[in-house]
Formats: sequence, C-alpha cells, structure tokens
Amino acid sequence: MKVFLALSKNYFRQVISLINNMKPSPKVLVTSSDEEVEVLCKRFGFEFRKLMEVQSIEELHNYDMAILALAEDSENISMFKIIKSFNIPIVIALLHNKDNRDIFINEGVHYIIDENEYINANLSTMLLPDTWVFITPISLVPKIKVAFYRVLRRALLGISYDDVRYLLSKLNLNIYVEFFNRFGNRTTGHVLAAGDYIVMSGFEDDVNKAVKELEKLFRKYEEIQASRILQQIKTKEYG
Repeated sequence: MKVFLALSKNYFRQVISLINNMKPSPKVLVTSSDEEVEVLCKRFGFEFRKLMEVQSIEELHNYDMAILALAEDSENISMFKIIKSFNIPIVIALLHNKDNRDIFINEGVHYIIDENEYINANLSTMLLPDTWVFITPISLVPKIKVAFYRVLRRALLGISYDDVRYLLSKLNLNIYVEFFNRFGNRTTGHVLAAGDYIVMSGFEDDVNKAVKELEKLFRKYEEIQASRILQQIKTKEYG
C-alpha cells in the first residue's frame, strides 16, 4: 500500500506511529510546511517533499490512500484541490472546525474526520486483523461509509476475491470494493491471503448490509472447515 501524508507537526508522531505498525510496511510520502516535519522524516527514513512540489509528483496517481492533517482547514482544502486530479481512491481529511464542513463537502471531500475523533477512534483501529473497521464522514446526507477489513485467521478459509464480488453483485447495492494484497498493491482474482485488505465504500445502509452478508459468507466457510476437521478426527479415531 502507498500512503500520502500531508501533516502538520502536531499530528506527525501520532500518524507515523500508526503507519509503522502496519504490516507489511507501506510506502510513505510526506509533505508539510513545518521544518520540524522535514527533519523528522529524515530521522525516520521517510520521503519528504515540499508543499509547492506536490502538484508535480506524478507517482501520486499510483497511491492508495491520502491523509490530510495540516494545521488549518484551509490548508487541508487547498491540499485536496491539488491532489484531486491524481484520483487517489481514499482521501481522509481532518476537520478542525465543524462550521467548515460544507466547504469540504462542496469541494468533493467525502471522508471527513472530526479532529476529536481523528487518531484513536479511527486510524489506529484500521490496523486490527479480522475486524471490520468503519469510517463514517460526519453529517452527510445520505451518509457515506467506508469499511476496512484486514485478513489474518480467515485467510485459511479459501475464500476468493471472486466469491466476494459475486456475493456483492447479487445484493444490488451502491457500493465500491477494492482489494489490496499483503504487499500493499491493488489485486484481483486470487484467494484471500493473510495480510490482504478489503476496502469497501458506499451509502451507509448499503455498506452495513454488505458487511453483514460477507460475515455470513465467512461463517459459512468456517462451519465447513470445522466440519471437515471433525470428520478427519473421527476417521483417524475409528479408521
């Protein structure tokens, strides 16, 4: 996975601490107007680019996520305008003042996180394996929701990407799903493996329904696997 971070010094250590816990480690590109952030990037070994250079970084077309956590709402909005043309699938913007919410929405920012919930309530939990983690942008009508799932134990079930897509296609829901392998690259067509990510977005009710149905699929495969193991045990015992 490739992650673009636009950070002020106030958020650098918190966000980088979370990024460092991601396995496998993502490729990280950082920009900031704070000299302290540039110094810290050199210390931690992260690539750093100045704000004025961002619009010319063509490789951003290949990035999977952007987190905008600059010091002011106006800076986050300006940065979003700059990177919008790169079509990064997931852009999460920090909102300092709720009075500016409509400005973010009008600019096309759909994934808005309130400053008070930014770090601990949302980003840190994205790292949990075999757990659905949700981000719900505040006060959107209809509400948009993003669901993250990192596969670990359930990699043993033999569920393929095609199984997931087929199930979702039958539900007739307004959702968008992408898969990332353990190396952080978008991928299609193979069996879910340890470290893979499922990222699903859409209207809140539709995402909730999709997650519920996917959990049913997972449990079905878990029951099949348990039954096979039980049968193998019986065969060995009574052989």
